[in-house]
Amino acid sequence: MHAVNIIIIGFNLIKLETKCLTSIIENTTYPYVITYYDNYENKYTLTELWNKLIEASTCDYICLLNNDTEVTPKWLTKLAETLESDGECAFVGPSTNNCHSPQKTISSVEEAAKHKDSVVRMKDPMSGFCLLFRKELWKELDGFDTQYMHYGQESDFIDRAHKRGWRSYWRQDSFVYHVGEASV
Repeated sequence: MHAVNIIIIGFNLIKLETKCLTSIIENTTYPYVITYYDNYENKYTLTELWNKLIEASTCDYICLLNNDTEVTPKWLTKLAETLESDGECAFVGPSTNNCHSPQKTISSVEEAAKHKDSVVRMKDPMSGFCLLFRKELWKELDGFDTQYMHYGQESDFIDRAHKRGWRSYWRQDSFVYHVGEASV
């Protein structure tokens, strides 16, 4: 079993970020490490921070999780099972109530429960609000492209992986609540 480094970039949104961190502690049984970095004062780009924090991580798996999310029971176990079940799987994301991809069509934890063990291969871009991947893939792709500041780097990262034959999957029975654009 591999450990997951859950990386959360904060923006001094204390109530939202406390809910996010509390939900991880209460609802995550898969082995994990949380890396939380409050970027409110420093104002680094997400790309700079992600590359720096992923480089420093000792975990095999990385989960980028937005600070305005709340996870539900077994969310990470389901995502990790999917990543581990297919050697060509690069990325796995959950269902949610708020994002700009098909992942929002299952908009509640109750709806997600109706899709037990359902995994959909994604040809459309996945949303980056919660994204699980292997650290080795990040190394293979030379990290996130630093030309991106706050948005677009996940799509570029996923596109580069797909061009090399890697796949993305949506784990429909894993659910993460997402406020959306709270740090903008």
